[in-house]
Amino acid sequence: MNKIAIIALVVVIVVVALGVGYYLSLPQGINPDKFALFTVSGSPTEGVYTFKFALSDAAQTIGPADGSVRMTIKDSQGNILMTVTSAIKTSFFKKLTDPIIGDYVGYAQDISANSVVAGIPDALGNGVAEVTFTTTSGNTFSKTYSLVQIPSIPEVQITDINVTSDNPNMLYTAPLSLGRLFANQIINLTVGYVYVPPFTIYNLSILPASFTILSISPLLPASTQGSSLTVQFQLEIGLPDQAYNGPLEIHATTIPPAPQQGAMSIDTGNVMFNNPGSTITVYVRNTGAQSETLGSVYVDNVLQNGVGTTTITFNPANGVLAPGDVCTVTVVSTATNWADGSAHTIKVFATDGTPVAYPVHS
Repeated sequence: MNKIAIIALVVVIVVVALGVGYYLSLPQGINPDKFALFTVSGSPTEGVYTFKFALSDAAQTIGPADGSVRMTIKDSQGNILMTVTSAIKTSFFKKLTDPIIGDYVGYAQDISANSVVAGIPDALGNGVAEVTFTTTSGNTFSKTYSLVQIPSIPEVQITDINVTSDNPNMLYTAPLSLGRLFANQIINLTVGYVYVPPFTIYNLSILPASFTILSISPLLPASTQGSSLTVQFQLEIGLPDQAYNGPLEIHATTIPPAPQQGAMSIDTGNVMFNNPGSTITVYVRNTGAQSETLGSVYVDNVLQNGVGTTTITFNPANGVLAPGDVCTVTVVSTATNWADGSAHTIKVFATDGTPVAYPVHS
């Protein structure tokens, strides 16, 4: 055997001996019942988190053990941002170093920061890590570490809360601050309106448009009651899904909304000659989604309701039409002859302004 081969063999023997010696220097497996040490280092900017822990048994002996470990990172609200579960063996433990206690026998595992989703950090930007160990006999114990930097979801900073109204004589009340907020949170906000004489609020709106009013209590429209001159609203507000820094405005509308028109059609119609005079009959159907009440009737753009010798009847008599219902409208004139061979147009208006027109012929 040449000199180089002998040197190489000696190196291998030394390395193996050192490895065996290191392995033999580690404590043998223990039956742990608690953590002797648990730390987490790393951050989103570093790209990795390193979990390190040591196990201890009832006799305070630190050593390795077979079992499974679950490593979790939560935000300041307790939302889970990451969970990793690993099966580990006694042979996975190694000699580690802590700046305070020095060398110890423990377990270390790196976890990519990409596996940690964004959450709500505390005022220092931290969340909480938790490690849970389960022994082969089923014994489970946990420990937490509260100085873990976590990725943050976007912050929503409301600089001012402006409560306004279309009525300049109102007084408004609002909270001074809502505290620290984050994207997609749901918050509760109480605002009040004070005004003399009594008033009604028909609508509340919010700006900017990225905020959403999810619920309003009491329901709208809301008015002052009795001797009370204040209406207070409890609002449930959904925050935007992105960062925001600026004011929030809650605006009250005290002007009644314009009536919403529905939809009507006329199924058919006819004219009968009365000699003298005529009778026009049409069948009006409510084709909309809201009830309608029939009102004015025109023939050739001339109002017929109670004019001269003309009478109008509805069947049903109240002229109220639920969605899908049909009402017979009869216009009788004892003087005007509409059956002269020409076309005539009858228009029927509901009380909310919904119109319908129909051409009739003799």
